[in-house]
This record gives sequence, C-alpha cells and structure tokens, in this order.
Amino acid sequence: MRKYWVQRYRLFSKINEGILMDRDGWFSVTPEAIARNIAKRVVLEKNAIVVDAFAGVGGNSIQFALRGAFVIAIDLNPIRIRCAIQNAKIYGVADRINFICADFFHFAKKYRSNKPNASSPFDAVFLSPPWGGPSYLNIEVFDLNSELTPNGFEIFSAAKMLSPNIAYFLPRQTSIKQLISLAGKGASCEIEHNIFNEKIKSITAYYGNLVYKQ
Repeated sequence: MRKYWVQRYRLFSKINEGILMDRDGWFSVTPEAIARNIAKRVVLEKNAIVVDAFAGVGGNSIQFALRGAFVIAIDLNPIRIRCAIQNAKIYGVADRINFICADFFHFAKKYRSNKPNASSPFDAVFLSPPWGGPSYLNIEVFDLNSELTPNGFEIFSAAKMLSPNIAYFLPRQTSIKQLISLAGKGASCEIEHNIFNEKIKSITAYYGNLVYKQ
C-alpha cells in the first residue's frame, strides 16, 4: 500500500479535502491525469450521457462530469458507491452523476429487455472492470477470457447493448489481438497507451465513434 500512498495526489488532486477510498480503491482507481484524458476522448459534446460500468470510488465518473457529461455510475459494492458520492461532492459534480448500486450485466440486460427496439439514450460506455488486484503485474499477457470475471468478451457484449461507442480501460499487457477482434469485421478500434510516472501503466481501447478520425 505504501507505493499507492506516495502517489496519492496523482490519484486524486483533492485527496486532502475528504476523499474516501476503500482498500481496493487505492489500486483500482484511474490516476486523475489519465482519467482526465480519457474523459476528453469519451465526452464528445456537452450533456452527453456516459455509463461508467464499474465506477469504483468515482475517479472516472468525476472526470466525465467535469467534462460536461451526465454520468450513470454503476458499481456492485455499496461501500464504493458511498465513497464515490462523497468524492463527487468534493469535486462539485455530484449533481451530474446518478449513482446506482447494481450489477452492470443486470443493468444492461434489464434496460435492453425493457426497451428491445428503442434507440439507446447513452452516448458512450466506459469499461474499467476489476483487474484482480496488483497481481496482474506478474502476468505476461493479460487474456480477456481468463483474467477477467466475467470474461472480457462478455463485458464488452453487455456494453454494446447500451451503445456502440465504448472505451475499454485495461492493463498494458492485454492481448492486442483480442482487443482488435472486439471491433468486429470491417470495424476499427484505436488503442492508446496511458503513461504514468514515465511508464506505460495501462491501455485504453476505443470503439465506435470514439475512434480518432483524422
């Protein structure tokens, strides 16, 4: 935990103003600078509606809201939801985030079953599923089938029920071949390396309208 404590201001710049995190939050929250960059890519217009499927303690949801989005922040853990609500208040964006304590798969399936033929109101979905704690650093190739529970392909399919515009935040050693395959035949994806402390910390794969167009 010491190395995360040393980097605490990079996780939340307002860490001393009452930010709350549980133990998992310390090593799962996206560093603020990376979350800010992802928000620039995901929030393409003011008042866009973004689903943060694994919101945790709210690092990404806060940055989406600061960028001007309305956010649906989902997490199965009620303690993390309470932390996220507190953290959003500190950043002044709690009124732009709807916090839901639920299973993302249940949320997506219920929404689609209730409105099977309706166009989705969601402009984008952000996926940052649990990576299994710091032990992921010891894995040579992070396989979407075996390293995520549920597996990474099922997570992506659930997101597609809500929007084709998806950002997938994953460890730097994730199989690039698998990420490309998620785009489907004839479609493209963009893979961005996220730099933290002068090292590649993670990658973000973008799909749909989130792919950068020159």
